[in-house]
Amino acid sequence: MIRLVIADDHAVVRMGLRFVLKINPEIEVVAEAADGDEAMKAVREHNPDILLLDIRMPGRDGLSALDEILAAFPKLKVLMLSTSDAEEDIFRSLEAGARGYVVKDNRPEIIVDAVNKVAAGETYMTDQVRRIYEMRKTLPDLTPRELELLRLMARGLTNKDISSVLEISVDTVKSHLRHVFAKMDVETRAEAVAEAIRRGLASS
Repeated sequence: MIRLVIADDHAVVRMGLRFVLKINPEIEVVAEAADGDEAMKAVREHNPDILLLDIRMPGRDGLSALDEILAAFPKLKVLMLSTSDAEEDIFRSLEAGARGYVVKDNRPEIIVDAVNKVAAGETYMTDQVRRIYEMRKTLPDLTPRELELLRLMARGLTNKDISSVLEISVDTVKSHLRHVFAKMDVETRAEAVAEAIRRGLASS
């Protein structure tokens, strides 16, 4: 029997997942959670084999809870479930130790297949997710400061605004942005913002 906890903030989604997972009678949903903190509590109380963890939840989301959950329960297999196919969400999830990543709009049997394969010790990615993940692995990482500048720029702040918020000089802002543009292979602010949104980098 595969014992599983579902963590998703929408009760209707949790109900739908319960229904979908009945395709395999060997899967038992032992608990539900509506955010990252509840997920940690459910894992502690029920000791499941798999945690099906949504990324986007109010309060503590899945990504922010993932590291702590795996640190406390290193043998737990976590399968991320999300509406997002943004490359940064995929990359951060898998690099943090998730055993798989499934986008919610996949067919029900794909979700069941993912649970089965993760339970068997495999890492599960659809072909699309694998392509996104492999592509992201080849890209140079932005530093925390560069990410901060990029997000402020995506909010419409000028170089002068950014220098004021971060308490650095305008020349330093320009220097950081040159590095951001080079790493993202773009030439303009508009291209950088568009690429940041596509890759899921525009929000913290």
